[in-house]
Formats: sequence, C-alpha cells, structure tokens
Amino acid sequence: MGLAAKDGETHTAVAIPQIIAVFEDPENIEKIASAKQKKKL
Repeated sequence: MGLAAKDGETHTAVAIPQIIAVFEDPENIEKIASAKQKKKL
C-alpha cells in the first residue's frame, strides 16, 4: 500500500482508494480492532 504519495494527484488517485479499500473489508476492521501491537497488523 502506498501511503506516502509523491504528489497530490497520486495521493488522490492511488493512496486514498487503497486506504478506503482496507476499511471497507469487515475482516480488516476486526483484525485492526483486536490487534494488541501494530506488528500484528
């Protein structure tokens, strides 16, 4: 996942849709909520 974009266009076109996709999956939300350490994500 590219969280750090080199410019605004890349951020809008690539990074934001990737971030949204992570949070649209209920399984990912469950993993994030149950994680005790960031390394487990």
